[in-house]
Amino acid sequence: MRLPSRLRHNRPRRGAALLLCLAFTAAAISMILMLSTRSIAHVRQAESASHVAAAFSAAEVAQAHALADLRAGGSGTIGYGGTFSWGPTGRPPLPHFDDPQVQPKTAVGPPETQWFTVVVQPDGLPDDVWVVFAMARVGGVERRLETVWKRGGTPDWQILSWRELPPDVMEGERDGHL
Repeated sequence: MRLPSRLRHNRPRRGAALLLCLAFTAAAISMILMLSTRSIAHVRQAESASHVAAAFSAAEVAQAHALADLRAGGSGTIGYGGTFSWGPTGRPPLPHFDDPQVQPKTAVGPPETQWFTVVVQPDGLPDDVWVVFAMARVGGVERRLETVWKRGGTPDWQILSWRELPPDVMEGERDGHL
């Protein structure tokens, strides 16, 4: 028995609708995956940027605490129990957060913020000059500031120089190669 001609002619196109539906479904799934990947990457990037900014703010807060401690007659070193001397490069080998002598101060709130300061009087400079190293960590981001202060004048402490220590300097210090 032969099929009617209208059914016989549609046989080759029987799966076309299914293939078209499959193509649209695959395109929709890839668009959803692409958009969700971009969205997740954006959230991580924004979180990382907020950690960088928060770490910088925490380092500035650490500097302010060290200066307040110096004004009160203290050593200015906060959260570090070790001693050190100036290295051959003219700078003390700065401690890192994984150093056992570091007991960083912790600020409450997400993400956890830790900071500590080291204050030294460099050899060869006047007795009224102090160098404050402030280290802060937020999430996985660490930032370090170096500030040179001079006691006396108006106001009672004057800032002589300020800089952020670059990451390659920090890694060089850790390896002992400045």
